[in-house]
Amino acid sequence: MNRELDYSVIIPTRNRPLQLSRCLSSLATLNYPQDRFEVLVIDDGSTHPLEPVIAGWNSRLPVRLLTQSHGGPARARNRGAREASGRWLAFLDDDCEAAPGWLHGFGDTGAAPRELLGGATQNGIPHRPCSVASQILVEYVCRALWIQKDPLAFFPSNNLAVSSEDFQRIGGFSERFPLAAAEDREFCYRWSKEGGHLSFRADAVVGHFHHLTLRSFWRQHFNYGRGSHTFRQIRSADPRTRARRRRGAFYMGLFLSSLRTGRGWTASRNLLLLMLSQVAYGFGFVYECHVSLRPTAKRKSGGIP
Repeated sequence: MNRELDYSVIIPTRNRPLQLSRCLSSLATLNYPQDRFEVLVIDDGSTHPLEPVIAGWNSRLPVRLLTQSHGGPARARNRGAREASGRWLAFLDDDCEAAPGWLHGFGDTGAAPRELLGGATQNGIPHRPCSVASQILVEYVCRALWIQKDPLAFFPSNNLAVSSEDFQRIGGFSERFPLAAAEDREFCYRWSKEGGHLSFRADAVVGHFHHLTLRSFWRQHFNYGRGSHTFRQIRSADPRTRARRRRGAFYMGLFLSSLRTGRGWTASRNLLLLMLSQVAYGFGFVYECHVSLRPTAKRKSGGIP
C-alpha cells in the first residue's frame, strides 16, 4: 500500500455519537497540516448509523467511516489499521479530545523503528469523582511499571502512536480481548518482548472525558479484571512474568497516591473508590477464571453477568 500521509488517526466507537462528535471537533482544530493526516472512524456495531455524524465533518476534516459487526475495540483498531494510508498510526478513543499540538507531540515524522509512543492523558471531568479515581489508578500503574522498567510496562490505547509497518509486523492488537480491557497491556507486552521500546511523549496531550458513575466505574474495573485474566493466560508460558504477583508495596503506593490528590473528604473519597476498584477487579478476574473453565458455555462480551 502506498503510504504518503504522515498519520492515520484511528478511532473505534460504539453508540457514543455525542462523544465522537466532540472528538472529531478537537481533531479539526489540530495545528497539523490536514493534507498530512487522515481520520478513520470504525463503527463497532452501533445500534444507530453514524453517517450523519461523519457527514457533519466531511468538509472540515479528512475523515472516513468504516463499519463492522460488534467485535470490540481491539478488532476495530485492527480494521482501521488495515485500511490506513499513513506511515504512522495514532490511536484515540471516541471519548477523548486531542490538544491542538497532539500529533506534533508525537513528532512530525514519527519515531525510530521499533519505538512505541505513548502520550499524556488528562482527566477532562475533574468534578466527577469516579473519573478522577480511575485516572489516578491508570497513572499510578503506568508510572510504577515504567519506573521499575517492568516488562509489563504499557501505555493506554486511547493515546498511542506506532509505525504502521511495525504494527502489522507484530500482528496488531490481540482479538482475544472483546472488551476495552488489557488489550493495550498485551500489545505493549508483546511489543517489548519482541525487542521494541516504549517512549513517553509528554507533549502529545489528550483530555479523557469518561463520564463514570459508580455503576459504570464498577463495571469498568470488573472488566479490567476479566481482561487481566485473559492477559495472564496469554503470558503464562513466559518465565519473566509467570510468577509475578502484586505485592503489598504496590497497593500501599496506590492508596497513598489518593492522599496527594486532595485533602479531607476528597482524599478519603478517592481512597474509597480506589479500594472499590480493586474489589471489582478481583471479582472480574475470578469471574473470567470461572468462565474460562467452561469452554462450551456462551461467553458474555461485556459487563457484569
